[in-house]
Amino acid sequence: MGSEIDALRTAMKAAQPSGKGVYIEAGQHVLDIDRAFVKRSMQGGMTKESWIVEFKVVSSTNPTHEVGSTRSYVENPANQGWMERFKSFLSAAVGADPAGKLSAEDEITISDVTVALRYDEYRDERGWPENFLKGRRLHCEGMAGVSKSGGPVTNKKWTPAPAV
Repeated sequence: MGSEIDALRTAMKAAQPSGKGVYIEAGQHVLDIDRAFVKRSMQGGMTKESWIVEFKVVSSTNPTHEVGSTRSYVENPANQGWMERFKSFLSAAVGADPAGKLSAEDEITISDVTVALRYDEYRDERGWPENFLKGRRLHCEGMAGVSKSGGPVTNKKWTPAPAV
């Protein structure tokens, strides 16, 4: 068995992570936040930052989004418009309608949540648990689109969804 273990270890060391997730696609989705975090990594000597939210699918009109499965939403600050897209998500996550006028209180909450996701010290100062967005329910309308470079993207319209 030792040689099988060594072979498995060697194969895993040689494997390259795919960097591919199971993302939200077109359709009407009700999603519960499972985890939200900021991931920092090194790629080609450069620091890359990704803002990642993982969801459990509650319901979906897309048959590939099975109830109970995990779907991800990722924003990269290197991409134009990322902050506006992420703010729409965060607005819905804190119970505000991103399409409406946000109140001053909503703006402060969204700002605090953004900083707390990026800086653990800030979250700790607030007394918030590590995974403070877990369990929030959102509705996401995913619509097929095209990126500026011509590749496929899924545009997302976020709204709060009542917990059941």
